[in-house]
Amino acid sequence: MPKTGGTFVRRVLVNCAPPEWEVVEVIALGGAPRNDPNHPTVRDIPSFYKGLPVFGFVRNPWDWYVSWYEFLKIDGTNALFNEASDNGRRGFCETVLRLFASDLARKIDVGIFTWYFRESYGKEPYRIRFLKFENLRQELIRALSDVAEASAAIKETIKSTPPLNVSVRKPYKAYYTEEVKELIAAKDRDLISRFGYVY
Repeated sequence: MPKTGGTFVRRVLVNCAPPEWEVVEVIALGGAPRNDPNHPTVRDIPSFYKGLPVFGFVRNPWDWYVSWYEFLKIDGTNALFNEASDNGRRGFCETVLRLFASDLARKIDVGIFTWYFRESYGKEPYRIRFLKFENLRQELIRALSDVAEASAAIKETIKSTPPLNVSVRKPYKAYYTEEVKELIAAKDRDLISRFGYVY
């Protein structure tokens, strides 16, 4: 799922893979509106890997929307964002309100965060172990240690590799009006509840 740390995790693990691992870089097959080869979904996992543990990543939705907004304002490749933000010219709250009024949002009747989650992990992600972005390094080390012996080198690389795709921005709460805060609370309520996130 975009903006949850997956690119960082993939980079670290590919760079640290022991020689005996067969690393296959999965390229996403796409899916509207993202069509993003950097974010494969569970549907893109090769059949010969289907029995292996699967990790997914989540993030506080209020923080996610801000990160998504700031990143795409610079990146400029997401059609849904470009339409809602008038190609990055609109402010955060106006963009989110327009996003939730879009044809896609009306059709799916959930938040865009929830929609990305479902697109990335499927509607019933029962066998995925989710790691929270907010504690990603610690949770990744723990998750890897639970499924195999995580070497000291992998642990050190996870701890020391700088973050990727970081936007320069204010703390997320500085972006919100009460209306937009409550809109996200309502539209993404199931995932907010499932993962215990609070504003």
